[in-house]
Amino acid sequence: MLTSGNEGPSSLSAWRKLIQAIMACVADIYALSNAIIPPLPLNYNIQDAAPLTGTVVAVTGTANYLALNPAGTLATLSITLPETPTNGQPLVIYSSQIITALTFTGGTVQGYSGAFQFNAGQSLRLTYDTAQTKWLIA
Repeated sequence: MLTSGNEGPSSLSAWRKLIQAIMACVADIYALSNAIIPPLPLNYNIQDAAPLTGTVVAVTGTANYLALNPAGTLATLSITLPETPTNGQPLVIYSSQIITALTFTGGTVQGYSGAFQFNAGQSLRLTYDTAQTKWLIA
């Protein structure tokens, strides 16, 4: 039990050490959470989709997290990127299932020019760059 005059560390350096220890714990928790679930922006909008193979999923202009939850493995899927992205706009794409051949339309994604395999549980973090007019891997 705390009593008056005995509420915590007695010196400024002791308080600093306590705060540094707390910040180290917060950093460890943040790093662990990022390894499990990609971080979302504070003002995030999740767009859920349960696509079938061969379909197109259009990312809405307000979405910055696309959660793909198909019933099973998809042979092909195409994602249409937002029509008018803003500079620095984030977009995280996640799939619960394997997509054997994923493609992007409506924009350019750095490093992805054709179909590629997207694994179950994988996420791809993108940020739009207006100077380069393309989505960059974040």
